[in-house]
Amino acid sequence: SNRGITSIKNNMFKNFKNLERLILRHNKIKSLDGKIFQGAKNLKYLDISYNFLKIIERKYFSECLSLEVFFATHNSIIEIKKNSFINSRNLNIVSFSYNPI
Repeated sequence: SNRGITSIKNNMFKNFKNLERLILRHNKIKSLDGKIFQGAKNLKYLDISYNFLKIIERKYFSECLSLEVFFATHNSIIEIKKNSFINSRNLNIVSFSYNPI
């Protein structure tokens, strides 16, 4: 976190099959590419708070089957696409606090 990251490329985490926790807080991320978390089937905890995201697309999390916790607080989110987390059946903590939605 807090690394000044502005973008993350598509399939960035494809080979991180054992990735369970990812914290991308306090960066400058404005958008995510397509299926950014493709292959991250064991990702359980994701925090993308304090960035500049505007839209949460369904395709971002389509393969996040193990996701349990998702934080996207303090962004600029104005839209969450329908069924964005439909495959994340274990998701039980979600926060979009401090967004304009």
